[in-house]
Amino acid sequence: MVRSNTVDQLETLNELFSQICRIDPELTENAKKAIRFFSKESEVNNTESTLKMGVQSLIDLYFGDSFQRVCGVEYWHISTDEYLGTLWLRESIKKRLLSLSGYPKSVFLITGLRAVILRKHRYWSKSCEHEFRDLKSWIESLTLARVPKDQNLSLLIL
Repeated sequence: MVRSNTVDQLETLNELFSQICRIDPELTENAKKAIRFFSKESEVNNTESTLKMGVQSLIDLYFGDSFQRVCGVEYWHISTDEYLGTLWLRESIKKRLLSLSGYPKSVFLITGLRAVILRKHRYWSKSCEHEFRDLKSWIESLTLARVPKDQNLSLLIL
């Protein structure tokens, strides 16, 4: 598996949000300009903080300010120094899903999972891929069990 860098992740997210929100092309172009800014920023600063700032900027650009949103959006960046214990993950997911309750449509975005798995290894291997898929499947099943039936939730794990 090829490791994607911050700019690739932001570009992917930009394309995904433009499809989800169906906003005019001018907004998508503004987002591309912001991504170019973050690509220069990632050369200077920590890529993890640049990713967090870039994703939050894209969320604000596409979905508006948090108090004006019609669609619920929760962004969680799992830092490389965080512990990935099952109990900790379960509580973190429950807390974030609780903030999305009450919205008929919502997006739950998770980044940093691959980096946390990779920190224990020198390079991305089949065992890393297996661990990622297992953890992703576990997160999906826990999220599915916690979301009300009448809520339309999109879970994105980058």
